[in-house]
Amino acid sequence: MNSPDHVRTIPLSELLQGVVDIDPEQDCAITGITDDSRLLRPGDLFIARSGSQDDGGRYTGMALANGAAALLVEKATAIPASCTVPALVVSDLRSHLSVIAGRFYGDPAAQLQLIGITGTNGKTSTCTLVAQLLPQAAVIGTRGYGRLGTMKPVWQTTPGAVRLAAIMRELVDQGVETVAMEVSSHALDQQRVDGLKFGTVVYTGLAQDHLDYHGDMESYAAAKRKLFSGKELKSALINISDDLGVSIANDLRGRCTLLTYGAAEADLNVRVVSTDIGGMQIELILQGDRFLLETPLIGEFNALNLLAVAGILLLLGLAPDEVVRRLAQASPVPGRMERIIEPKSGESGPTVVVDYAHNPDGLRSALKAMRGATQVDGGRLWCLFGCGGERDQDKRAEMGEIASDLADVVVLTDDNPRHESPLAIVDQVVDGCAEAKELHRIHDRRQAITFVLQQATNEDLVLIAGKGDEPDQLYAGGRWRFDDRRIARMAMGRRR
Repeated sequence: MNSPDHVRTIPLSELLQGVVDIDPEQDCAITGITDDSRLLRPGDLFIARSGSQDDGGRYTGMALANGAAALLVEKATAIPASCTVPALVVSDLRSHLSVIAGRFYGDPAAQLQLIGITGTNGKTSTCTLVAQLLPQAAVIGTRGYGRLGTMKPVWQTTPGAVRLAAIMRELVDQGVETVAMEVSSHALDQQRVDGLKFGTVVYTGLAQDHLDYHGDMESYAAAKRKLFSGKELKSALINISDDLGVSIANDLRGRCTLLTYGAAEADLNVRVVSTDIGGMQIELILQGDRFLLETPLIGEFNALNLLAVAGILLLLGLAPDEVVRRLAQASPVPGRMERIIEPKSGESGPTVVVDYAHNPDGLRSALKAMRGATQVDGGRLWCLFGCGGERDQDKRAEMGEIASDLADVVVLTDDNPRHESPLAIVDQVVDGCAEAKELHRIHDRRQAITFVLQQATNEDLVLIAGKGDEPDQLYAGGRWRFDDRRIARMAMGRRR
């Protein structure tokens, strides 16, 4: 797929050099590439790769009907008998796709300062904060891609290799110089970023998630590790608070410039001095130098995110005092511990925070941050959340247990059920809620949010968790427009 501002014609032989040999008689002009037959335009190379849920080889006939100039397939059986265009077989197509896509778009990644960030939690916040504090910077990740304020949507945290190359071409053409990219375990396992050369790589930590895909924590960890296996790494920032981080750091010593954080013996450290619902004061320890910082972000995990950003800026060559000066300008990330309602003096209603916490570690961290920010004696902490369908089921009861332990009132609702039964999902969460002090079950998320904001008092704090700034809710029947923040503001407006 071509980006709107990048039209190029390249010989098929040049595009696939080093991947597969092409008979000169088969050479042809390629004006676009795509791995989605629905998006194919006449003159495109159709890449019939296999995916985790579908096989592109099933759609070669459609691609030919839509005007494909050539086919690249994994199996000869995917080539229709009626095919009259060049059709080439590459059995390990996935491993070459990132290079092919980059080549078509003029290797845009080589024109960018690429920062790759992986880990279970903290990727989005760290990427966004980096983009806030660096000039001509953009992000690629869960919230979309582009410069902050003008981002466009993506449907995967780390897009597929072809889409990713097109996005980078678009960003380069817009004058972007630095890209902070979330690199998911799925992308690493599926080799979506194999052709990219990251200048700086970051590991934020490992916690239970995505076992529906990886099967077990060992496979999940192995996927994360792949980001750090490149021979041309320039610098790395590693959270050494878990065994995987320690192992990665040990492997990287002597291979690249290395900074560590997340443990007492690390190069970088942070301590929360004081906190309330409006922000916190933290002490940063950057390679022995100590700095105090006031920030509107809240929670120990956000202190760690800020420390990670500090580490990235140090690796990019900024002096410690300049790093801290820039960190003072950081603002909360949309949908990540975002205070959307803070009643002013004399107004009625609780303080409401929306967060993306959708796994046990994330929910625990968010609730601890809220509990630590409780200001008024007698105020209650409410937690409204659900669990996504077609995702790791083992975490559901655990999340119910965490919410029951840390919140005063738990309200269970639908998240993104997808094709699973919403009733069955919440039943599994309820299995962990035996110790809940007060428990409510309201499947309709709009009704659940309205209920909480009608019942909570001025002294209460409300955490709406799971979806952050997502604009939609996913059911078997389709995708419906739904933003927790908008619904919460509407509910509070009716209250007043």
